[in-house]
Amino acid sequence: MVENYERFFENVKTSRVEVVNRIVLGNIIVDEEITKVDGRNGHQVAIYQVENGLITSMTFIFADGPLTDAESIVKEQLKAYNNRDIDAFAATYADDVELFKFPKILTLHGKQNLEQEYGTLFENTPDLHCDIKNRIVLGNKVIDEESVTMNGKVFRTIAIYEVENGKIAKVTFIR
Repeated sequence: MVENYERFFENVKTSRVEVVNRIVLGNIIVDEEITKVDGRNGHQVAIYQVENGLITSMTFIFADGPLTDAESIVKEQLKAYNNRDIDAFAATYADDVELFKFPKILTLHGKQNLEQEYGTLFENTPDLHCDIKNRIVLGNKVIDEESVTMNGKVFRTIAIYEVENGKIAKVTFIR
């Protein structure tokens, strides 16, 4: 990391980062940042893992997909989730959707598997409900801080939705 930043500062005359939104979940910090590097404006999300007061890893997210109305499809997905409507929920996902545990542990692949897993969850969890506490939209990505009620308990999670061709193609959960 030191080498990368040394190279960066050797090649850049001016740089500025402003945190405009922050989500904290345990030792994970998700910052929405506005950047200005040598006069070029940027928008990014940085995910920091902190251990013993030190940053142990950084992951950056950029709007690398085509600009879409990603937030609308994620809102539809949330409404269907809260209504426990498996058909409407599954309709928001791509056929080859992938779900991950942060950073890159694949936990589910394919809409058929998603329908089976979430269908069972919807049937067996009458108090299932998700509230959005904070949202960051970055191009084709939507990052939600979620409060989920399930079986009388409340859980906090961060979900990173990636939208392609009007469907949710990838979700990464940070718990």
